[in-house]
Amino acid sequence: MLPRVNIHCPFFQTESSQTCSNVIRIHTASYGRRDKTTCSAGRPANQLSKTDCSASTTLPILCSSKMCVCVCLTRFTISLTDSSQICEAQTKTINCGPHNVFKIHAANYGRTNSTICSDNQPPHKIDNTNCSSSNTLSVVKESCDGRLRCSIKASNRIFSNPCPGIYKYLDISYSCVPLTSSKTCEGNISTLDCGLDVIKIHAANYGRTDGHTCSVGRAADEVTNTRCRTSLALGRVKDRCDGKERCTLVASNHFSNGRDRCPGTYKYLDISFSCVTEM
Repeated sequence: MLPRVNIHCPFFQTESSQTCSNVIRIHTASYGRRDKTTCSAGRPANQLSKTDCSASTTLPILCSSKMCVCVCLTRFTISLTDSSQICEAQTKTINCGPHNVFKIHAANYGRTNSTICSDNQPPHKIDNTNCSSSNTLSVVKESCDGRLRCSIKASNRIFSNPCPGIYKYLDISYSCVPLTSSKTCEGNISTLDCGLDVIKIHAANYGRTDGHTCSVGRAADEVTNTRCRTSLALGRVKDRCDGKERCTLVASNHFSNGRDRCPGTYKYLDISFSCVTEM
């Protein structure tokens, strides 16, 4: 039986105050093996050598099992888990941008198999495959979670040395998840909900930067000023929402210390955020 994939669908109150009806579309899927490193820990070489193995029925089975479900996000993409390995003493930059951010699932600095980062290494440098640094996940999360790009070095100085004499590597498992946008018209309530994860705010403005958002039924002179920004909005939203599973905000002049920065302009609260795993 295929494992069931549950996708949390938060509700955001927007100017339409209606739930959405977009659907997830799975474009590609493969069950088999297309490289030698994924799911290779503890496996003999003969089980990893064939890299042109793919079941042609994978995609039809996924969608016929009702895993293509309805979600209520304006823009939503499935981001499959990816991985990156960085050999000891090397630095690597991984990139999710410009519209996706990292969600770190697992990380280890040490060695759990004898093939990764093994080129030109003598046997005694790669024979310990039970080597793990206990602080790896927390360090990688702090460096990468919720960021568009991440540069990190596989180093004993950063992660400690769990197995002296062994040539180690940093192994990171992650997904690139889309930034979520919430736009709430002046006087309305916005609820950000990340389920079991926590909110990380990336950008916020209370004002107006375009002429179409929250413009229905408004006079032309109320939506023509598209250079209306509130510098305090990002800090206020971060203070209220960062690190919480759920937060509620009222789109009001509270974000400008009670002052109306753009008199006569009908404003909205514009927030860009992601859901990350709690540290």
